[in-house]
Amino acid sequence: MFNSTDFKTPLIAGKECATKQGLDWAAIDECATGPLGRGLHLQAGEVYNKVTPKGFTVPHIVIDGKWTAEINDKAEKDLVALVCDTYTGTKPDALLIIEIVQIIGVTTI
Repeated sequence: MFNSTDFKTPLIAGKECATKQGLDWAAIDECATGPLGRGLHLQAGEVYNKVTPKGFTVPHIVIDGKWTAEINDKAEKDLVALVCDTYTGTKPDALLIIEIVQIIGVTTI
């Protein structure tokens, strides 16, 4: 979503992202803005407020129990690359495919 041309406007970026991935934006939007989505958002906010110092933004990306501005910047620019670069376990096929795509310079799968 952060790769969207308008990533700071969630509705526009969300629709663009869903369309690129072949997902049903109407169903996603209905879920997100309906009672279930609002309830889940409220619950997530309550958990977030318990574990995060005031003044931090959402999403608040923590890796190995640490938050830094560098981690946050990398997550906003390319979350998949950050996960692939940071994960030390056996990588699932999806991560290997993404790494190969990044190496050869393909911008969309």
